[in-house]
Amino acid sequence: MADSDQAAEKTERATPKRRKEARGKGQVAKSQEINSFIILTAGTLIIFSFHGYIVRSILHVFARAFSVSPECVEAGNISNLGWEIFYSFFPIVSPFFIGIVAAGLMANLGQVGFHVTPDVLSPKFDKLNPVNGLKRILSWRSVVEASKGLVKIGIIGFVAYQAIRPAINQILSLSLSSQPDLIGLSLKVGLNIMLRVLVVMVVVAALDYAFQYWQHEKSIRMSLRELRDELKETEGDPLVRERIKSIQREMARRRMMEDVKKADVVLTNPTLLAVALTYNPQLQAPKVVAKGRYHLAERIKKVAREFNVPVMENKPLARALYKACQVGEAVPVTLYQAVAEILAYVYSFKKHGKFRAMKRKNRSPRGSD
Repeated sequence: MADSDQAAEKTERATPKRRKEARGKGQVAKSQEINSFIILTAGTLIIFSFHGYIVRSILHVFARAFSVSPECVEAGNISNLGWEIFYSFFPIVSPFFIGIVAAGLMANLGQVGFHVTPDVLSPKFDKLNPVNGLKRILSWRSVVEASKGLVKIGIIGFVAYQAIRPAINQILSLSLSSQPDLIGLSLKVGLNIMLRVLVVMVVVAALDYAFQYWQHEKSIRMSLRELRDELKETEGDPLVRERIKSIQREMARRRMMEDVKKADVVLTNPTLLAVALTYNPQLQAPKVVAKGRYHLAERIKKVAREFNVPVMENKPLARALYKACQVGEAVPVTLYQAVAEILAYVYSFKKHGKFRAMKRKNRSPRGSD
């Protein structure tokens, strides 16, 4: 039972496959506070960049609204005048609308990239269940989100009040001011509030993204059992994989032993290592066709003796070839001369139809380290 509980406990980091599946379901680390910060920043920059145009446009709308003579006002004219003023605000708000929409899109793309998630858009009838809805409302996540929202509103409200307080007297005296003063002061106070709020939003967005990332990573964690099941699904059963690798190793050894039968010489350590070499004029250099240690070295020597392949003891050269070459690779240039001397010795005896074992002890191959 304890092992079962431990296997079911989600303590492991999510695999790339699990992350991809979660992303397909719309589960990504995303902070709405970053979106709010970027949108608010875009709005502040738009006001700062177009404040002259905004003031002139609003003055023009006010002038048009108050230039109508009371004698000319009729029921039909009032309706037309209202629509005219309404449409006049479209050029004023269009920079805000375009900028904020573009900022919102960039904020989302910057956090999660472009990814279509049909699973999120598909209808889910369990969401219509009032019991499930009540559970979501009373969940720990909802309590945290609500608390976070209240704290954020409180901080931003306090910062906004601190920005407005020095200008309260000016705001109260706006009723006696001209239209340009009214609009200019409103923009000035608004910009001051937004700049201070942006400073707070930077901190809030950073903390919120860190929290969302931690929560996302926690939600997609995997148990040991899930990791094993995924490994079986993607790469097959570990026992089967190990069996396949074992068969492949045995087949490689058999091929290597077949190559030993055709080798020109086998160099030994004498008991720890064995390296089989072959050479023909079509090769640029002698090639290692087999090598092994301990038990495998004994098998190589046994096969070599059965098929009359010369077996020679040369500890330094055998060690150097074992370290420098893999099976099927050519002998490195630094060992050419030493190997050439061995092959020349072997060929000289083969030419006369005889070969006797030769031990060349404590002799380093020329050109080797």
